[in-house]
Amino acid sequence: MKIAVCMKQTPDTEATIKIAGDGKGIDEQNIKWIMNPYDEYATEVALRLKEKFGGETWVVTMGGDRVVESMRTALAMGIDKGVHLNDPAFAGSDATGEAKAIAAALKSLGPDIILCGKQAIDWDMSQVPAMVAEFMDLPQCTLCSFLEIAADGKSAVVKRKIEGAEETYEISLPAVISIDKGSSVHGSDPIQEARYASLPGIMKAKKKEIKKMGMADAGLSAADVGASGAKVKVAAYEPLPERAAGKVFKEQETADMVKQVVKLLREEAKVI
Repeated sequence: MKIAVCMKQTPDTEATIKIAGDGKGIDEQNIKWIMNPYDEYATEVALRLKEKFGGETWVVTMGGDRVVESMRTALAMGIDKGVHLNDPAFAGSDATGEAKAIAAALKSLGPDIILCGKQAIDWDMSQVPAMVAEFMDLPQCTLCSFLEIAADGKSAVVKRKIEGAEETYEISLPAVISIDKGSSVHGSDPIQEARYASLPGIMKAKKKEIKKMGMADAGLSAADVGASGAKVKVAAYEPLPERAAGKVFKEQETADMVKQVVKLLREEAKVI
C-alpha cells in the first residue's frame, strides 16, 4: 500500500504573531515553525496503516526551504520519503493554487490513500483536502474519527462525528481523508498525540529522500499557482481593536448594581 500525507508548516501554537510593517502579511522574524498539529495526527495514521499493511509512505508539502525541517520531522517519525513543492513561482498561492500543486505531486506518486490534517492552524479554512480530491477526481471524507481499510485495500469504512451523532461511510480507494484528533485506526486507541521521533529515527531522516518539484515539473503554469493564479487575495492584515476598559460597580447596594449591569447589557451591549 502506498500512503501519502499532505503536510503544511505553520507557526508554533505558542508563537506571538505580529503584523508586518507593510500590512500585507505577518512578521516572520523570531517565529518558530512546526508541522501543523493536525497533520501530525494524519502522519500517525499513515504509520499505523503501514504497520498493518506494509508498503511505502510519503509526505508531500509546499513551501520554501524552511519547510524541509518539518518534512524531516515526519521522516524521523517513520515516513519513508518526501516530495517538496518548492519554486519561487508558488509564492502567493491561495488555497486553490496550493491544492493544484499538491494534487499534481500526488498524481505522480499514485497513492492508494491520501491523508491530511482536518485543517491548518494558521488559516483554519479546511479547504485544501477537498480541493485536492476535486482536482484528482477522487472521493473524500472530512473530519475522520475512525478508519478501517478493507482486506483487499480497495475500500474503507470511515466514521465522522457530527453534532449529537456519528456518520459512517463506506468509501472506495484511492480517496482523500482528513484526520481529526482522537481518530482510531482499525479499532486502535484514539490518537491523542502522535508518536515522537526517536534518536535513531532522527539520524535516519537525514538520509531519506526528499524529491524537489517545481512548477514545470508539476505540469502547471503561472495561471494555476502563485499570486497571478490566486482567486483570493489578502487586501490587508489589521490588528484586533483594543478592548474597551470594563465598567466596575462597587460600594453600592447589590440590587442597585445588578440593575445597572442589566441596563448596560440591554442598552449598550445589546445582548439581552
